[in-house]
Amino acid sequence: MASMEASAGHHHLVLCLIWASATVYVGLIWSALYSTFITHGQSQESILEIIYGTPTGKVDSQRRVLNAVALTMVALSSSLAELVNIWRCWELYSRRWTIVIIPFLAVICGLTTYGTALSSWYRASSPIFFAPGQQIILTIEYCVLTAATNITTTSFVIGRIVAVGGWRQIRTYSGLVEIMIESSFLYSATYIVYLALYVHSMSHGGTSYVYVGALLSGVTAAAPTMIMARIMSGRVRPDDSWTRSSTMQSDTSLMSSLDAVYVTNTSQGFLQPAPC
Repeated sequence: MASMEASAGHHHLVLCLIWASATVYVGLIWSALYSTFITHGQSQESILEIIYGTPTGKVDSQRRVLNAVALTMVALSSSLAELVNIWRCWELYSRRWTIVIIPFLAVICGLTTYGTALSSWYRASSPIFFAPGQQIILTIEYCVLTAATNITTTSFVIGRIVAVGGWRQIRTYSGLVEIMIESSFLYSATYIVYLALYVHSMSHGGTSYVYVGALLSGVTAAAPTMIMARIMSGRVRPDDSWTRSSTMQSDTSLMSSLDAVYVTNTSQGFLQPAPC
């Protein structure tokens, strides 16, 4: 009982951190937009000065600090969401570390890359984070690592559910809901779309990725919340059912093979059934 309460406490703590970081990010972005287009939106020149700095290249230090905090909150919320996905994948595969070691290392490498890009941007006093230079390359590398982590964990979870429940079960509504929530499919799909639009915008221009990015911050917090809610409400399979179901399927396959061998041998006269 105590272990269950401790586990629930950890779930609540992780969810609070994810939602707090996402809320801080949205609040800072809203404050920056209000300052740019409402407070200093008298002319196009004043708006561009707020976004890109003064003509001499001077950038408001307070605004730069707030931008750094907002970018840090983005990395924190997304990393926690990825760790929740990795943890769930680890649970479904009977806590085998060999399954999740690569996604976990990808998260560590992604955070290191993102931190390097953020530090380079802050020291250079650049007005915008996605400015041409080394930091944009590091940012794309971080996005690619994040997308790779999401694709890997989502694929592993879907594969595990299919292996245990079979294709017939996932055709039902409950099976489809289980796959959508357990694998964080919505979060992975949204991030892949965001990455594709971001790379396209960097090479061909445009700001289409901004709209998906606005949606991504909410999805990042919602996906692990649905996983935790499903676990705490008791709507998930028992932990031992993943191993037991696989074993039962293996036993069933073995019995079917033995029955087929018996029928074949009987029909060929090698075995004669005992008279009743």
